[in-house]
Amino acid sequence: HAVSGDLEDEGVGPAFPGAEEIFDIERGAILDGLDGHSGGDPPEQGKAGGVLSAYIMTSMMESVVNEGTAARIRANGITFNCAGKTGTTDNQADVWFIGFTSDLIAGCWVGFDNRRSLGSVISSSNTPVPIWGEFMKEVYKERTPEPFSRPPKVVTARIDPVTGMLYTSKCKKSLDEVFIEGTVPTEKCDKHDGLDSSLPGEKK
Repeated sequence: HAVSGDLEDEGVGPAFPGAEEIFDIERGAILDGLDGHSGGDPPEQGKAGGVLSAYIMTSMMESVVNEGTAARIRANGITFNCAGKTGTTDNQADVWFIGFTSDLIAGCWVGFDNRRSLGSVISSSNTPVPIWGEFMKEVYKERTPEPFSRPPKVVTARIDPVTGMLYTSKCKKSLDEVFIEGTVPTEKCDKHDGLDSSLPGEKK
């Protein structure tokens, strides 16, 4: 919840909500303060990279839903703004999806208590993702969540998804990506003069 909650709260929230103590592996000691330092009072607020970085991260996780490992959410008819991340542990013992809208965070985990393997058929994409989707359909049966609030100083630029450079007419693919002002690529893509521009792993 700590990371997703801070993103939902636009990057500002409790440093470690619900945490009673933090164990520092490198120093082998329990930290007295929740700010990651031994001693002192816990901070009133922490930041997950600030408002701008939180929005960029949210946008990246929207892509997980729109065209990534959680795309079944869209295939199952959910059209409102949402974002999230799938996950799998070693030996396929646990699969999950943690997703959120502008006003709700929900997670779905699938696995055995003894952490035995789920096998090769069950994956984070085909089991927790659709379960999460059905749950959210019920939650938003009577209303639609507000879109994620886009802060000032976040701009959109069209890039080539293969090179990350600014899109040109020679690029075979394009992607409208969000950037913090001052971080937009400045060079136009010049990598496709007779070169293959397919995405990694994509069939030519």
